Amino acid sequence: MKDKKNGLQTLLAEIGLKASPHELEKYLLLLDELALWNKSLNLTSITDAEEAMEKHIVDSLSLCSVLQQPKFLLDIGSGAGFPSIPLKIARPEIEIFSVEASRKKVHFQRHIVRKLGLRGFTVIHSRIEDLKRTIPDLPAFDHVVSRALAPLGDFLAWARPYVSDSGSVIAMKGPGKDDELDAVSITGDWIVKDQRSFKLPASGSVRQLLIFKRARTSLGL
Repeated sequence: MKDKKNGLQTLLAEIGLKASPHELEKYLLLLDELALWNKSLNLTSITDAEEAMEKHIVDSLSLCSVLQQPKFLLDIGSGAGFPSIPLKIARPEIEIFSVEASRKKVHFQRHIVRKLGLRGFTVIHSRIEDLKRTIPDLPAFDHVVSRALAPLGDFLAWARPYVSDSGSVIAMKGPGKDDELDAVSITGDWIVKDQRSFKLPASGSVRQLLIFKRARTSLGL
């Protein structure tokens, strides 16, 4: 366990983050439970433990660099709980709503949330298109995020009803974002507030964080 903690701490340090021993224990327990469930339910294609540290935990926590002080965050298409569960461990003050259409992945998320004792984390079994009917009284979200869920235009359209007027939408992408950005800019509904590019420390895989704000014209101004 100590070697795993040191390994994960080293990876996090490469992207400018540091975790407490208690947080590291939770991240590793999350990965252990994911690996156990994955044997029978096929929750993720990543089965190597070191790869999971990097591509599930470190990649998810890269969001910490662009979050301000949000009260509410919505994770659309969260899969087995990424980025939302690692983010909740790192930023327990944020009220997180995690939306996933796969029943088995929802079951896993609810299990691990109980096991980790996470409060203020709501797992919703729903397609994003049906979310308003599933839970009609959702708050306005400071951030709506997703990790490689869908083409950028689709994600922004899904996120639009849920993000507050002053909030932001954050797309976590791999390389090759330019064509998607060009397509989005044509609509005039969104402006790019920030773009950040980095490489995952072990694999060197390129990651992009694209942060959008609603254009004033889309707010009726």
